Amino acid sequence: MDRQIVHVDLDAFFASVELLEHPEWRHLPMAVAGSGERGIITTANYPARAFGIHSALPVFLAKQRCPQLILVPPNRKKYSAASQRVFAILKSYGHPVEKVSIDEAYLDLTGHPDPILLLKDMKRRVREGEGLTLSCGLSFNKFLAKIASDYQKPDGLTVIDEGNYQRIIAQLPLRGIHGIGPRSEEKLKKLGIRNGEDLMALSEEFLVRTFGKSGYELYGKLRGIDPRKVRENRGRKSLGSEETFAPQKNHSGFFEAKLMEQVASVEKIMEEKAITARSATVKLKDEHGKIHTKSRTQRGPFELDELEDLALELFESLMEREKINKLRLLGFSVSQLGDRNVEQLHFL
Repeated sequence: MDRQIVHVDLDAFFASVELLEHPEWRHLPMAVAGSGERGIITTANYPARAFGIHSALPVFLAKQRCPQLILVPPNRKKYSAASQRVFAILKSYGHPVEKVSIDEAYLDLTGHPDPILLLKDMKRRVREGEGLTLSCGLSFNKFLAKIASDYQKPDGLTVIDEGNYQRIIAQLPLRGIHGIGPRSEEKLKKLGIRNGEDLMALSEEFLVRTFGKSGYELYGKLRGIDPRKVRENRGRKSLGSEETFAPQKNHSGFFEAKLMEQVASVEKIMEEKAITARSATVKLKDEHGKIHTKSRTQRGPFELDELEDLALELFESLMEREKINKLRLLGFSVSQLGDRNVEQLHFL
């Protein structure tokens, strides 16, 4: 039996939840964003996206692109409650649900006689019950289901099957292919590769040489091969980002800026996947190859807006303590992870 895998994604989730309380903003550019000079955009509504506003964009750049942008501070308790209600609807159909983040999931509808009818009903219940739109992608594996859910946003329902998947992938820009991030896109464009059609023409050997082990997986996925199953329980021990450099001194706050980029990428994943952390670590490697780390752990979870200042404090303390002259590696990570939805329930 062919698998029936679905990816569902709540459209502009945080912004859409805020619009329920402010319908007068619906056709105006607005975004949810962290406060402070180093704040970043968490989610933007679709009118804001027309100005080039997107998640992880620094607020000061967003305001340059759209001076009339309405900014709303995040209300995680409100988003968590809305997410829990939506996931209750997803789970009510009795099929396996794998939560990917606070606003997206995979479902396995294999064996259901009419998955399209089920998804239309699911979308209706989310829209009527919560006032939110759900984009759904149905295919025979996870990779293609994710592409399908992105294909006709917002409020889309797209089916990718054996007969059309190659045509759809060929039309996609590189960033429309799940797994191609900013760095991979930059690397590919330097090689003259611009879209899915160009990517599909590459040999397995070339992809492996360019991307390492993940090149094998990408080659298979582009050809409809993705055996990953929908798993109802997922977990990880830590989450982080690090970067290596030729040994260099910290001119003009270079490493502080890099550290803020790393913290922002970790915060974004924590926000999207509703992850909490009780421990944070900065990792350095000096010019002699020696690794230095400094951590802070607390009983309760960190607030996301604490992490930037904490990371800078750990970095500065470590540089001073170890008398480091030049750095070869800089990293930031969080551990002792938890589920924000569960953490919040403990305090309701």
